[in-house]
Amino acid sequence: MNDDNALLKNSKCYLCNCGELEVIGVITKKPEKETDFDIDPEDYHRIICLCRHCGVYNNFHNYDFDKLYVDSYNTATYNNNILSRYNQLMNFPPASSDNKNRVERIARFFEKKGIELKRLRVLDVGSGLCVFLGELQKYGVEGHCIDPGAISINHALNNVGVKGAYQGDFFSYQSGLKFGLITFNKVLEHVDCPVSFLEKARIFLGRGGIVYIELPDGLSALHNGKLTEREEFYIEHYTIFSPDALSYLSQACGYSIVESESIKEPSEKYTIYAFLACLGKQ
Repeated sequence: MNDDNALLKNSKCYLCNCGELEVIGVITKKPEKETDFDIDPEDYHRIICLCRHCGVYNNFHNYDFDKLYVDSYNTATYNNNILSRYNQLMNFPPASSDNKNRVERIARFFEKKGIELKRLRVLDVGSGLCVFLGELQKYGVEGHCIDPGAISINHALNNVGVKGAYQGDFFSYQSGLKFGLITFNKVLEHVDCPVSFLEKARIFLGRGGIVYIELPDGLSALHNGKLTEREEFYIEHYTIFSPDALSYLSQACGYSIVESESIKEPSEKYTIYAFLACLGKQ
């Protein structure tokens, strides 16, 4: 309990920066299917708290995930076999593919707006395996991506054929390009400053442009499984969302929610997706 008190003493919500936190779980053992980040089992300790102000779940711990992402995340997750894994996922049938469903959602959205995807310049932040852009580029979009890992960036350029790729974090990204679509697919939960990320996206969004985000749905996950079993609450997620938290996030960053829904994906993940329009750029 003393360790818990020390960890929570100065903790503030990652989304709204308030201290109105309710502890909903203390986790002292790595879940079986969670990515192994070489944390000593005796040192594994984190606390899940619900923010009473904005409705987001916070994952509090003392591990430096900025360093882990640059040094080892892609290696641990993709096991240095990124092209093989990419090809495997690209060959998934639509009924089994989160990415194919994601691309279909985006295609339907822009079709309703009367915008052809082949006219779009797209920036995917946190591209990882780049399966999403690989699928989306089938519609003729101009694909650009950002990722902290050299493995991912080399793969995006050499195997996926994106137009532009930047290795580094989103805050250091500079470009004179404007994008009709900026995507954060399962990204914002991996940073401890989601508001700052979405605020910066406004700089690169063209007039009438759209930001598409996907976030882990903590509320649905808790209704359908134990806290320690659901990957939505794994250690690499600083924040886990709810519809109320999504509303707070969009308003805090100067966006309106054009469309959103809570879904269960083919991978069994519970997800909230949203299309956001930047106020003042419509």
